[in-house]
Amino acid sequence: MKKVVFFLVIVCLFLSVFQVAYADSIFAFNDFFNRNQQHIVYLGRHFTANSADGYVPIMEEPGALRAIGTIDNGEVVYMEFSCLYDGDYWGLTYVPETDRSEFGWVRLSEFLVLYDYVAFEEDHIDEIYTYTGNPDEIARTGAVVVWAWPGSGIPLWTIEDVNVERLSITFAYMDETGLEWGFIWSFGNIWVCLSDPLNKDLPMLKPAPEPTMWVSDTVHKDIAKSDDSTLVLAIALVGGLVVTSALLILFLFKRRERS
Repeated sequence: MKKVVFFLVIVCLFLSVFQVAYADSIFAFNDFFNRNQQHIVYLGRHFTANSADGYVPIMEEPGALRAIGTIDNGEVVYMEFSCLYDGDYWGLTYVPETDRSEFGWVRLSEFLVLYDYVAFEEDHIDEIYTYTGNPDEIARTGAVVVWAWPGSGIPLWTIEDVNVERLSITFAYMDETGLEWGFIWSFGNIWVCLSDPLNKDLPMLKPAPEPTMWVSDTVHKDIAKSDDSTLVLAIALVGGLVVTSALLILFLFKRRERS
């Protein structure tokens, strides 16, 4: 009976420690993401398919042979994350046929990236400055129209009942007409016109150029060539803790039997 109890204690201890060690790795995308998230980089940009085949296959994981869906040329999709696998960059996106409930991986070389806030910041890096003012006009109107970038000419939506203290305006930009714009990351990386918050008819000063090939500006580690040393270390630490705990429990059991 004592041996059975001892065995159950060891099993429960192992499972509890293992669960703690991997609690942070559980995420609602797919298995490949869960296994390799330490090497996966946030992307958060829109792309359009541009394959020589007329469509792009969606794989369950980079390097897979069987497609779980397709994206036709010209279709715009949102890439949540990127990774480098065996020399190719891959993007994580949803499978259209599953109503965005399933995710898969696509080669980013078969896509063009759309102009967005990232591209605008790259083009105007010397003109963007840290915002230190107070959004008085937004506080007065109580609402604000949001834009993909200053001068895009196409309003996205309107934020009603604005709590100015939660806007988190980090950077600002002054356009050629003298209007000041503020960048807000807390509502999805968007820009607002601080000088004229509710005007949906602001002029189109910087129309979107044609989509271009995506070039990574973030260091990626090639997952296919990774030795997963972090994972091995975690397993070794968990295993060592379990073994040490088992020996301690065994010592206590034997000591109790002698007494």
